[in-house]
Amino acid sequence: MNERLSSEPNPVTTFSDPVCKASADSSHRQSSQGRKIPFIHIILFLSTVCTTTIAGFFLRGTWATALAFSGTLLTILLFHEFGHYLMARKHHVNASLPYFIPGIPILVGTFGAVIKMRSAVRSKRALFDIGVAGPLAGVAIALPAIILGLMLSDFIPVPEETAPGGGPVSLGSSLIFSALSRLIAGATPPGYDLLLHPIAFAGWIGMLVTMLNLMPVGQLDGGHVTYAVLGPALHRKIASSVLPILLILGLLPIPQLMYYARFDTMPPEWMQFIGRFGWPGWLLWFAILRFLIGTAHPPTCDEHQALDPRRKIIGWIAVIIFILTFTPAPFGVL
Repeated sequence: MNERLSSEPNPVTTFSDPVCKASADSSHRQSSQGRKIPFIHIILFLSTVCTTTIAGFFLRGTWATALAFSGTLLTILLFHEFGHYLMARKHHVNASLPYFIPGIPILVGTFGAVIKMRSAVRSKRALFDIGVAGPLAGVAIALPAIILGLMLSDFIPVPEETAPGGGPVSLGSSLIFSALSRLIAGATPPGYDLLLHPIAFAGWIGMLVTMLNLMPVGQLDGGHVTYAVLGPALHRKIASSVLPILLILGLLPIPQLMYYARFDTMPPEWMQFIGRFGWPGWLLWFAILRFLIGTAHPPTCDEHQALDPRRKIIGWIAVIIFILTFTPAPFGVL
């Protein structure tokens, strides 16, 4: 173990690349500066506590379940972001504390959280560790939350047919969520649907966040892992293939939505069937990845350092987690 750690760059390693040299100086300055009270981080976190608690209240109408939802969701996000932060500190990368983003209370109350890395990552091993730590830490909390929440969930009758698009919102299921639901809650009786307890709903959101971050594109967590494990060439090919898939998934439900708008009645069954495999929100995610985040990934300071077998195994575990949590249609209408 000492040999493996000593083979990685340390804080006093010198780099010929100006960006990497400046990053090393930045990391050294961060470690030598005194601690400051992170007011902006505290304010954003407390604001997110308020918005997620209000969102949780709208779910069941009680403050107990509101706090259960907010506490579970924020714990998942905290573990995810601090997984990145602590691993960045371990590898002497200048990183900020998490910035929580308050959201609209009538939805889930938050748009997630981010950290800012102010210096370049020195090696593929460091890049891999920083990228994979967040999803693994988040899943470690989301999974037991889903299990506990499903034990507290109930089946309710599906409402009678309403105006097109006027029914309650339904949640899509990933492979892992479907398996856990059937194992813990049992098969859904005809004419009923599973009403998730707020804790289970928070865990479901945590899995969705994990899936979105593990997409092998750009500088998402999955992009970091793909770049570190497979290298820049394969990263480019995989990232460029993800965007067309998202575009197709986003377009699949459009025909039935247009049918709703034009005829104000239920579309043909074949149209409904196709629409179940997509979600219009993927079009927004496509635009974000294409025009804001981008599909490219910058090089590390040391491109020649290979990953050890242990990290490669963890990388494939991350791929399996992505497959198990992928949800083609996260939201729909009953």
